[in-house]
Amino acid sequence: MELHVRIKNVLELATRLGRHVTIFDTEGTGFRGPNFGITEVACFTVAPNATSGVLYGHLINPEETITPQAVKITGITQAMVSGAELWSLRYAALFKQMAASHWIGGFNSATYDLHAVIDMNAKYGMPFEKFEYSFDVRTLHHQLAASKSRAGNLVEIAALYGVKPQGSLHRATADTILTVELLDAVIETFGIDAVLTRLLPKQKGAVDKLTAQAIA
Repeated sequence: MELHVRIKNVLELATRLGRHVTIFDTEGTGFRGPNFGITEVACFTVAPNATSGVLYGHLINPEETITPQAVKITGITQAMVSGAELWSLRYAALFKQMAASHWIGGFNSATYDLHAVIDMNAKYGMPFEKFEYSFDVRTLHHQLAASKSRAGNLVEIAALYGVKPQGSLHRATADTILTVELLDAVIETFGIDAVLTRLLPKQKGAVDKLTAQAIA
């Protein structure tokens, strides 16, 4: 299926921030805990001053048992991931690097995906403490729309902006694309400056050069 992803405003966001912006999604074996593992990951990255983005992702062998509930939700089975690459092959190093330098986010990522990645990196011997520049598109919507309710899943909130899914939901690639287009629509609706105000720290002292440029 040929994909057409709306990213004009996301490209401007990366340029104004002066950093790569990466939107990502993960699927997992179930709830986070001792036996948790990521079964699929997808990322969409745009660079400052770019005219396009890069979409990439893979099934991941979690080396853990996928719960029946997770199989029902995602359709990802043990057989599908048994021969897939391990998190340590490329994504542990990639996310450690992105955690230090990219603006990185997803839908409900502050609650789930960011922590899932930190868990996986610790499991495979490439730990890091936190994502230096992160945001949650779900939270951004609620803040800018002044929503009294924090309810709404990805499809429901995207529909408020006229954004429709491409591909199978609860799979990492489709959810990532939908989140990218939702972010693009949020920026279109409320303006780039309103989004930057929510993302950037409100500091009274000195700010780093990139932050100062974005605010200007």
